[in-house]
Amino acid sequence: MRHVFAFKSFAKAEREGRHLDDAVPFLSVYLGHAGINETAKYLKFSNELFPESIDSFGRFMSDLLPEVDYEE
Repeated sequence: MRHVFAFKSFAKAEREGRHLDDAVPFLSVYLGHAGINETAKYLKFSNELFPESIDSFGRFMSDLLPEVDYEE
């Protein structure tokens, strides 16, 4: 439950235009963490938090790997 709460809090901060690095200290205090590193673990890479990065990576990878079509 804590992970979902932290993830949703980061997603909301991003949607509202706040940089995630600015949100970590506030969420860290709210969650009662001893340090920022404990809270930063919740910043796992997600297409919900970083849609531009996912799109950019997809365009980059599209020409590097061949399309594979498996037929049964």
